[in-house]
Amino acid sequence: SQRVKELGIVKSGFISRDNKLQTYIEYEKRVSSYALIYMVTNMPKFSFLLSQLPQLLREEVLSHSFLDFGSGPGTYLWPYLQEGGRGKLISVEQSKLMRKQAIKIQNAFFPEHQIDFLDQLPEVKVHNLFFGNSFNEIKNEDGLDLIKQLSPQNILMIEPGTKESFKKILKLRESLVQEGYN
Repeated sequence: SQRVKELGIVKSGFISRDNKLQTYIEYEKRVSSYALIYMVTNMPKFSFLLSQLPQLLREEVLSHSFLDFGSGPGTYLWPYLQEGGRGKLISVEQSKLMRKQAIKIQNAFFPEHQIDFLDQLPEVKVHNLFFGNSFNEIKNEDGLDLIKQLSPQNILMIEPGTKESFKKILKLRESLVQEGYN
């Protein structure tokens, strides 16, 4: 079927190193396929992340504002809601097609929840800042600036388990410690 073909195209974009990764966000069917692929893998990842937090911190994350930076079609927003999240939800995603897909998913499965779908950072402070496979796509300096601007109480990340990602996150951690975060 056409959907299976699109899933294959999206999948190949993520397992090859030919720098064609961004083409999946240019076509509506591929964005839908992306959402299908990553919703089923990102939901358990987010649940696992929450399960590793101390109970008080877990409750804090679920009860306060939550900004998902580079949220794509919202594949980490939905598990936040399924885990009992009740804080204000903010999705920041530059791709109009990704935001459109996220709104479709929200309308179908979570219509009772208010979510702000934005293409740029809001002018407000947030309690929880989440990077779901998005920190590895920006420069460390930009990530640090973003953190300073939003001034979150908590920073949560689920990033690729590569040496490159680990080094990048470690560098960010060192910068945050120098800035007085703990």
